[in-house]
Amino acid sequence: MGKAVATTKDGMVSTTLTLTGLTPNKAYIAHYHAFGPESSTDPCASNGPVTLGFPGFTADASGNASTMVTGDMAKIAGDQGAYLNVHYASDPSVVPICAPVKMTKG
Repeated sequence: MGKAVATTKDGMVSTTLTLTGLTPNKAYIAHYHAFGPESSTDPCASNGPVTLGFPGFTADASGNASTMVTGDMAKIAGDQGAYLNVHYASDPSVVPICAPVKMTKG
């Protein structure tokens, strides 16, 4: 489970991820992706390029974690749209959390 809170100011976006239910004491990475070619059917499976990365983080003993990133709003908006995902740092092919940020192009 997770919650993303984004605020914007002067063309910049700050996003804070607050996550629960992670594997305790496990390291994670998270980032925004632009929609890839298959975004019309499943944004999280569209294999779009990474556009903005969060610093790496580790879940606490209860499986909770929080991380924040600030970057140019254009990296998560615009015609490509965006989705956000969380990966295991040790195996980025494992994606326990993924959510579309913008569901439509344009």
